Amino acid sequence: IKRLEDGEHLLEKVNQLMHSDRLYANQHLKLDDVAKKMDVSRHALSQVMNETYSFGYNHYIKKYRIAEAKRLIVTRPDLSLEGIGYEAGFRSKSVLFESFKRHVGCTPASFKMEMKQHN
Repeated sequence: IKRLEDGEHLLEKVNQLMHSDRLYANQHLKLDDVAKKMDVSRHALSQVMNETYSFGYNHYIKKYRIAEAKRLIVTRPDLSLEGIGYEAGFRSKSVLFESFKRHVGCTPASFKMEMKQHN
């Protein structure tokens, strides 16, 4: 990736792919998988994730998984928190809780309670 615009364009394509194909829901998704699906080199995608997005691949995927978990908490009250984590692409309940707490500032359970009170 030679120019910043190229990186931004590639990142936009990754965003579109995440939305259309829900790649983040695959618990075993690797940077290589995304690169292959986009028909770009792993190196180029890694560079974009580190320079254009600036937080790196793992943070990028967690952001999508957390957004999906939040959506599922609101729209699928029938699912357990473990089920929500699985559907959102987290490998375990503990990874869901740790990620959620770090990025949202509360546990998924307290988020769920808060959403119930607002409805």
